[in-house]
Amino acid sequence: MNIVWKAEYCTGIEVIDTQHQHLVLLLNNYFADQPQQEVSPSVAWEMLKEFNGYADDHFATEEHLAQQTHIDETGLWIIHKGSHDYYIKRLKEFQQDLEQHTPRAVDKLMAFLSYWWVTHISGEDQELAKALKDALIA
Repeated sequence: MNIVWKAEYCTGIEVIDTQHQHLVLLLNNYFADQPQQEVSPSVAWEMLKEFNGYADDHFATEEHLAQQTHIDETGLWIIHKGSHDYYIKRLKEFQQDLEQHTPRAVDKLMAFLSYWWVTHISGEDQELAKALKDALIA
């Protein structure tokens, strides 16, 4: 589930691109640290603490930029923020699955993280970056 950084993930907004690259690095490190055998749910969640904290910081950065450029009340931002909220909700559900020792919870969490971040960066964040840049030009 290693994520290979691609040029098309770049948004042209340095702070967002730097954070995205760091998130991918943290996620890849998490995947690399996973042993071949099943890890305990508590260990899996503990390994993700740094990643989750950085993801929270990234969401806050995007929200700050949206407020700064006054796009925080647009439909695009509302949908974007909804995507962040969905992500946070799903992580809480995964945490519960891990605590309840749900079968394959770690594998499902890893698949979710890699899929969500790649699709979010390559889709929704590209749209957000365009809106942010357009707002800065206007």
